[in-house]
Amino acid sequence: MFGKKKILFLALFWCLFSWTAPISHIVLDLGGVLVRTSGIRTFKQVGIVTMLRQAYTNGLDPVETKKRLYELLTLVDEQVTIPLYDDEGLLLPPLMVQWLLGQEKNSILRKQILHAFAQHPEWFTNKAESDFMHAMARMIFTTSSFINTRSLVCETVQFIKECKANGYKLIVLSNWDKQSFKPLCKKFNSVFCLFDELICSGNVGSAKPYMPVYQKVFQLAHPENCVLIDDQKENIKAAQMLGMQTIHVKKKKKMIGALPDIEQVKKEFSQLSSATKSIAAT
Repeated sequence: MFGKKKILFLALFWCLFSWTAPISHIVLDLGGVLVRTSGIRTFKQVGIVTMLRQAYTNGLDPVETKKRLYELLTLVDEQVTIPLYDDEGLLLPPLMVQWLLGQEKNSILRKQILHAFAQHPEWFTNKAESDFMHAMARMIFTTSSFINTRSLVCETVQFIKECKANGYKLIVLSNWDKQSFKPLCKKFNSVFCLFDELICSGNVGSAKPYMPVYQKVFQLAHPENCVLIDDQKENIKAAQMLGMQTIHVKKKKKMIGALPDIEQVKKEFSQLSSATKSIAAT
C-alpha cells in the first residue's frame, strides 16, 4: 500500500501533469454552446396565438416556463432515474432523461405525454397554459419540429473553424436524444463535418456527467490532452476529476434569452494553449 506522503505526491504530480499537458483535442458541448433555441422558429412551431395567450395570461419567462413544463412532465412519469440537469441547472424530469439516454422513441414519449395531459386537465392553471404545454410537448418530442427550432451560435462556429485550421482535433460530446441527433448533424452538415467524432448520449446510453460517456472520448485521446468546453458545472467538475482540462462557458444576457460568451472561451483557451506550449518548449 502507498503511504500518505506518496499518495499526496502522486496526486500533485497528476494535477500538474494534467494541467500542463499539451492540448490536442477540443471536446465541445452542443446545447447552449454551439446550438441554441431560435425564439422566432419556436414561436411559429408552437403557434403565435397560443404563445400570445400564454404570455398574456400566465407570463412567458423562459426559466419559469421551463420549470412549469418539467413539473408537468414529472407528473406524467415519476419513476426514479439518474439525475441529469439542463443548461439552466434545472433537474430534468424522468421522461426527458429517458429521451436523452435513447431509452424510448420520441413518438412513444409524445403519445404518452399528450394522453396524460388530456386525462388530467386539473394539472393546468387555465386553458391558455394547457394549450401552450400541449404545443410545447408536441414540438419537443416531434423530431422534425424540434430540429426546425434549433439554430447555430455564429461566434462558436467561427471559433470551431479557427481551431480546425490550427490543427486541433474536434469532438462533439453532448447530452442529446438519439432520434434528432442525426437530422441535426445533417441540417448543419457544413459545421458538423468539421468534427472528427460525434458522441451523443442517446447513442451511448450514458450522459454527462457520468463516466461511460467520457470514456468514449478517452478511446480517442488521453484525458490530459483534451479540453472540455461546456456550460454545465456538473459536467465540468466530472471532466476535471477524470483529468481533462476544462473551460466553463458563461452566458451573456440578451433581451430575449442568453448566448454563450465565446469571447471568454477564446480568451481562456488561448491562455491554456499558450501555457501548455511554453511548458512543452522548455
